[in-house]
Amino acid sequence: MIRHKGRGVFSGQFPNHITRLKRDWPFDSIPPEDEIRWATELLKCHASKISSFVVRKSEYERSVLAGDYSGSFGLLDSIETDFGLSLWSVESRIALLQSAYGLERQKGYVNGIRAERISNVVAVLAFYISQRNEPATNPLHFQGQMAERIETWEIEKEYKDYLLFRIAEVCDFTADTCAAILRYEATSNIVDYYDSYVRLGQRAT
Repeated sequence: MIRHKGRGVFSGQFPNHITRLKRDWPFDSIPPEDEIRWATELLKCHASKISSFVVRKSEYERSVLAGDYSGSFGLLDSIETDFGLSLWSVESRIALLQSAYGLERQKGYVNGIRAERISNVVAVLAFYISQRNEPATNPLHFQGQMAERIETWEIEKEYKDYLLFRIAEVCDFTADTCAAILRYEATSNIVDYYDSYVRLGQRAT
């Protein structure tokens, strides 16, 4: 599946190591309707694997809600084995470690992956998602603080929108913003791309 002339072939990915997650540059911007059409077609190519992931994700969530932390870690490990490393699995492991073992263990995990040669965006996301999961964090205050912090970063607006959505789920959900988020998410694991596609589609205006 070719996205843009001169940009080569891109058909999604299921990276088998954290250092391979989000290593590709984002595509050039295209009109929102074309971005959404591209996402739809790419996800269709992986429909079978995505369906399997949705089933496994539901099993994992039920295990967490039941307080079966041992079983939850086993399910999360198997999901990473079968579907690759993803932002979803990193977020889930941070939250699970916090719930099961506390702050020191989840910080240890985050520090461990940040010590690897991971992409800058994965390092940034892991750092702030770790903060989001700290027991002392107030969710509403966190969202406001992240919005203020990201606004000061010297990066393009579309990248700010993507990071703010990923870290704090803050978004205006306009077509332009949703398309920009999908453009940046396209270099993630396909399960992340699907997850963002669904969340954005449910609230897009």
